[in-house]
Amino acid sequence: MLHLTPLSSTLMPDDPAAMSRTLRVLVVDDVHANCELLCMLLENWGHETESTACGREAVQRVAAGGIDLVLMDLELPGISGLRATQDIRALPGGAGQTPVWAVSAHSLDHDVAQARACGANGHLSKPVMFEALRDVVDGIVTGR
Repeated sequence: MLHLTPLSSTLMPDDPAAMSRTLRVLVVDDVHANCELLCMLLENWGHETESTACGREAVQRVAAGGIDLVLMDLELPGISGLRATQDIRALPGGAGQTPVWAVSAHSLDHDVAQARACGANGHLSKPVMFEALRDVVDGIVTGR
């Protein structure tokens, strides 16, 4: 069973402008507790979330439009998160430009480089540090 403690207000963005735009974030992870935690945190920050455990479903969802950020686990059943990221980059139009951040316990230099080579905008190591995730989200909200 997943036990969560209340999130403190210190996890809210410091810049009120960062809260002015709601993002739709797709969380892709085959471990339900990981999805639940990231979704809860993002929703606490005022964003909308969707989740899937499948890389192929993630690609289809991004292709349908309306996703502002993908948080992509790299080890997924079926196609890997790396392959799903490549497939997202191959999508036509704006969908192919959707920011994708790898989220993985594999965080050695070559793992990060491999994620970047597949088209990821960046890499967040598991366990995800809330401040690092907040920086990613705030950067997308503010266009950095």
